[in-house]
Amino acid sequence: MTFTSQKWSYGYDSAQNLVKRTNNTTVETFTVNVLNQLTLIPDSVPSYDRRGNLVSRVASGNIPWKELYYSYDHENRLTCVQTDTYYTPESYRFKVEFVYDGLSRLRIKRNYIWSGGGWYGSGGETRYLYDMSAGGAAGMLIVQERDGANWPTVTYTRGRDLSGTVDGAGGIGGLLARSHGYSSGSWAYHNFYHSDGNGNVTALADSGGTLQASYIYDPYGRYLTGTGTLLTSNVMRFSSKPWVSFLGTSATSGLYYYGYRFYDTYLQRWVNRDPIPISATMNLYAFAQNSAYLYRDFWGLSDELDLPFGPRFTTGNPLNPINCEQLEALIMDLQRNAVGHELYGAWAKAYLEQLLDIWDDYCDDDHGDSECPAVGPAPVPQLQPSPAVFSSSSLRNAPSWSLPWQQPCLTATGSMIIVGGAIIVIECWLNPINGPLPP
Repeated sequence: MTFTSQKWSYGYDSAQNLVKRTNNTTVETFTVNVLNQLTLIPDSVPSYDRRGNLVSRVASGNIPWKELYYSYDHENRLTCVQTDTYYTPESYRFKVEFVYDGLSRLRIKRNYIWSGGGWYGSGGETRYLYDMSAGGAAGMLIVQERDGANWPTVTYTRGRDLSGTVDGAGGIGGLLARSHGYSSGSWAYHNFYHSDGNGNVTALADSGGTLQASYIYDPYGRYLTGTGTLLTSNVMRFSSKPWVSFLGTSATSGLYYYGYRFYDTYLQRWVNRDPIPISATMNLYAFAQNSAYLYRDFWGLSDELDLPFGPRFTTGNPLNPINCEQLEALIMDLQRNAVGHELYGAWAKAYLEQLLDIWDDYCDDDHGDSECPAVGPAPVPQLQPSPAVFSSSSLRNAPSWSLPWQQPCLTATGSMIIVGGAIIVIECWLNPINGPLPP
């Protein structure tokens, strides 16, 4: 699969609203009101109801998938998405309905097609089954899909990922395998998921290792290109979440279902407000604090730190664990030099949150010892870099090493370690308070 490289940049207002998106030389602008609701997007004009739900995107002219209408129930759950009925050809017209259970889980998706002047349900029906033992909040993880006759069509195998948990390696729900071709109590075909550091599904391979599907996304999950026989039929993709497609099995039009809200990758935001009205964020439509590579949202309720390319640490027993004094110095340096930095501020803020949690648990006087140990092994910071993130190759072929703070700086002012194209470490680890960030 060939793919032309793309360079993305984004502009936001003071309330975390996307106002400008640039892909190479293509510039798109977005306009919002004081309620953080979109009022103008490329090719269409959005509108909202009094409860803050996106109800329409009205386009200029016959532009497929640009003009959409949304309906919600009294719980503000999305119940229908459809186009207008004047699109030509008729294949541009679609309607999708959603049915939920008492736990607000999506249970049924019905696809309708337009024929003879009306909507007909021959577009197919998908029923979703959940397993309480599969992990997640109140059994929110889909483990099987069935058709309208209740016949099993797809089942999902979930379990521990490389982190030893169902969520620690970036994805959500420990998604391991997809099986289809059910007959006489068994499944004929099994394919296995491969994900990037953020848990985004990038490929499926069969038991022989043959690639059956591959995906490339933009930084916020919009599908760019892909290949393979399971490209469209597989729906578990960005953040390991199900892609609820429009127009049958289209790979490019649809929404991601997160459990309590739907996420629009084109708009880079949720289609409606946070169901918890008192939120820690100033913008109730913002997705993952506009930093999908640093944060993830499990169910559409709140985001949390996810550092697949950052300095993720694992509990271990290194020979020289970092002590509270070193941790305090690193926290002070981030607060002084990094958090407000134009280029590295988002990374530093996310990393700082993690370090402060460690400090509260192990080093704060209110949590145990009256004085933190200054040298030698400490009762916390029993931390070592995860080999999957830190390696000698990550340090631009620097000598092999075990702990970053034991190494000399790569430059006079600090180090800049790059993994997968993402800057993950900025500062001299030998003495965290020894110098400013690189310019």
